[in-house]
Amino acid sequence: MKIAFNKCTVHRISNRDSHINQNPGYTIGGQILGQSNETRDLGIIIDNKLNFNSHVSAVAHTAHVRASLIQRTFVSIDIDILTKAFTTYVHPILEYCTPVWSPHTACNINKIESCQRWFTKRMCGLDYSQRLEHIGLETLQLRRIKYDLLMYYKIISGDVSLHCNLLYLSDFTQTRGHKYKLYKHQSNVNAYC
Repeated sequence: MKIAFNKCTVHRISNRDSHINQNPGYTIGGQILGQSNETRDLGIIIDNKLNFNSHVSAVAHTAHVRASLIQRTFVSIDIDILTKAFTTYVHPILEYCTPVWSPHTACNINKIESCQRWFTKRMCGLDYSQRLEHIGLETLQLRRIKYDLLMYYKIISGDVSLHCNLLYLSDFTQTRGHKYKLYKHQSNVNAYC
């Protein structure tokens, strides 16, 4: 099987722009590889600084298109049917691989949440939190936190083969509770663990 050289690129990840713009001239089979600022891998758009702004914008746009398609094509105005359609066809787009790209800035959180906010507003005219309670949904931010906690549990219990240096089990055992108390080391970068 031949390698498609035109699809291969060099992607540098760094906080400094000077490191990103340097092209060391990597080659495969004698062909010099180009450099890219964004790479799409397994459906996630990764940029040079790992801030996932492009990915969040793409996910929000795709989810809005799908949600508006549901609004236009469904004849029924039954809240249960529309909610089921939204959770079936839009939630997977908004929640795909969230432990990797989960937004931590207010701008990106609002961009993702705006799709559900827009869709539920067309079903009933209450306040957003009241609409979610009436419909029986949770905020997408709360759902992402639950997915993160589930992923942490899977890492700690060994269900996922992933070595994580950012979280450690706490040695402090004098309080009540379970043995899975997590300790996060201090970080100097703007990253979400």
